[in-house]
Amino acid sequence: MSYLVYLNKILLPVTPGEISIHAPGKNETFELIDGSEVNILRAPGLEEITFDFLLPQVRYPFAVYQRNQFRTAEYYIKKLTELRATKTPFQFILSRYVPKTEADKGKINTSFNTNIKVAIEDLQQNESADNGVDIMMSIVLKAYPDYGTKTFKIQNDVATPEEPDRPVEPTLVQLPNQRRTYTVKSGDSLWAICARELGSGSKCMAAAKKNGIADPDLIQPGQVLDLTGV
Repeated sequence: MSYLVYLNKILLPVTPGEISIHAPGKNETFELIDGSEVNILRAPGLEEITFDFLLPQVRYPFAVYQRNQFRTAEYYIKKLTELRATKTPFQFILSRYVPKTEADKGKINTSFNTNIKVAIEDLQQNESADNGVDIMMSIVLKAYPDYGTKTFKIQNDVATPEEPDRPVEPTLVQLPNQRRTYTVKSGDSLWAICARELGSGSKCMAAAKKNGIADPDLIQPGQVLDLTGV
């Protein structure tokens, strides 16, 4: 079986000899009082992909290039460095295929592919005399699942300094045909009575007229006021 590797739609010219795709476990083991253990199962961590790959500085017959266009190592290093610097996630694609044999003529040889959205965790350039002019790179990729956030609007009911609390006059509901009276007490004024009993002191003139009071300031303790319909 053979395969090709793409990083952000960029085909690596030399396929890595070995690729590790690993999802670390997140299970936790706890020891009980009697010395036995239990294992709490949790979802695995994000997949990590690690491999080394060669970037040729000269064109080799075994290398594969997109559109058969040769690129130096500088081109690939620049592209990968930009992805890391800009914190840009991209697709890691491992495209597998089975070479056809004489017996496979007329058949379609396919194999499953690996396609994971990732981000670069680590990128190293390894210089070695054993590689001549070519450059060996090491890379660590980590799965990047798409996610979103929700926003909530908090209603602030606390009065601000620019808009202090203001007393709200109560809304009084009077049932039809229900007689409403009030007995005047010492120190009462008709304005204060209407403000307290009817919700507005400005109704004092209407109350005075209804009760035949010529001067609203002249009311006596013990006097019964009819406030119905005022």
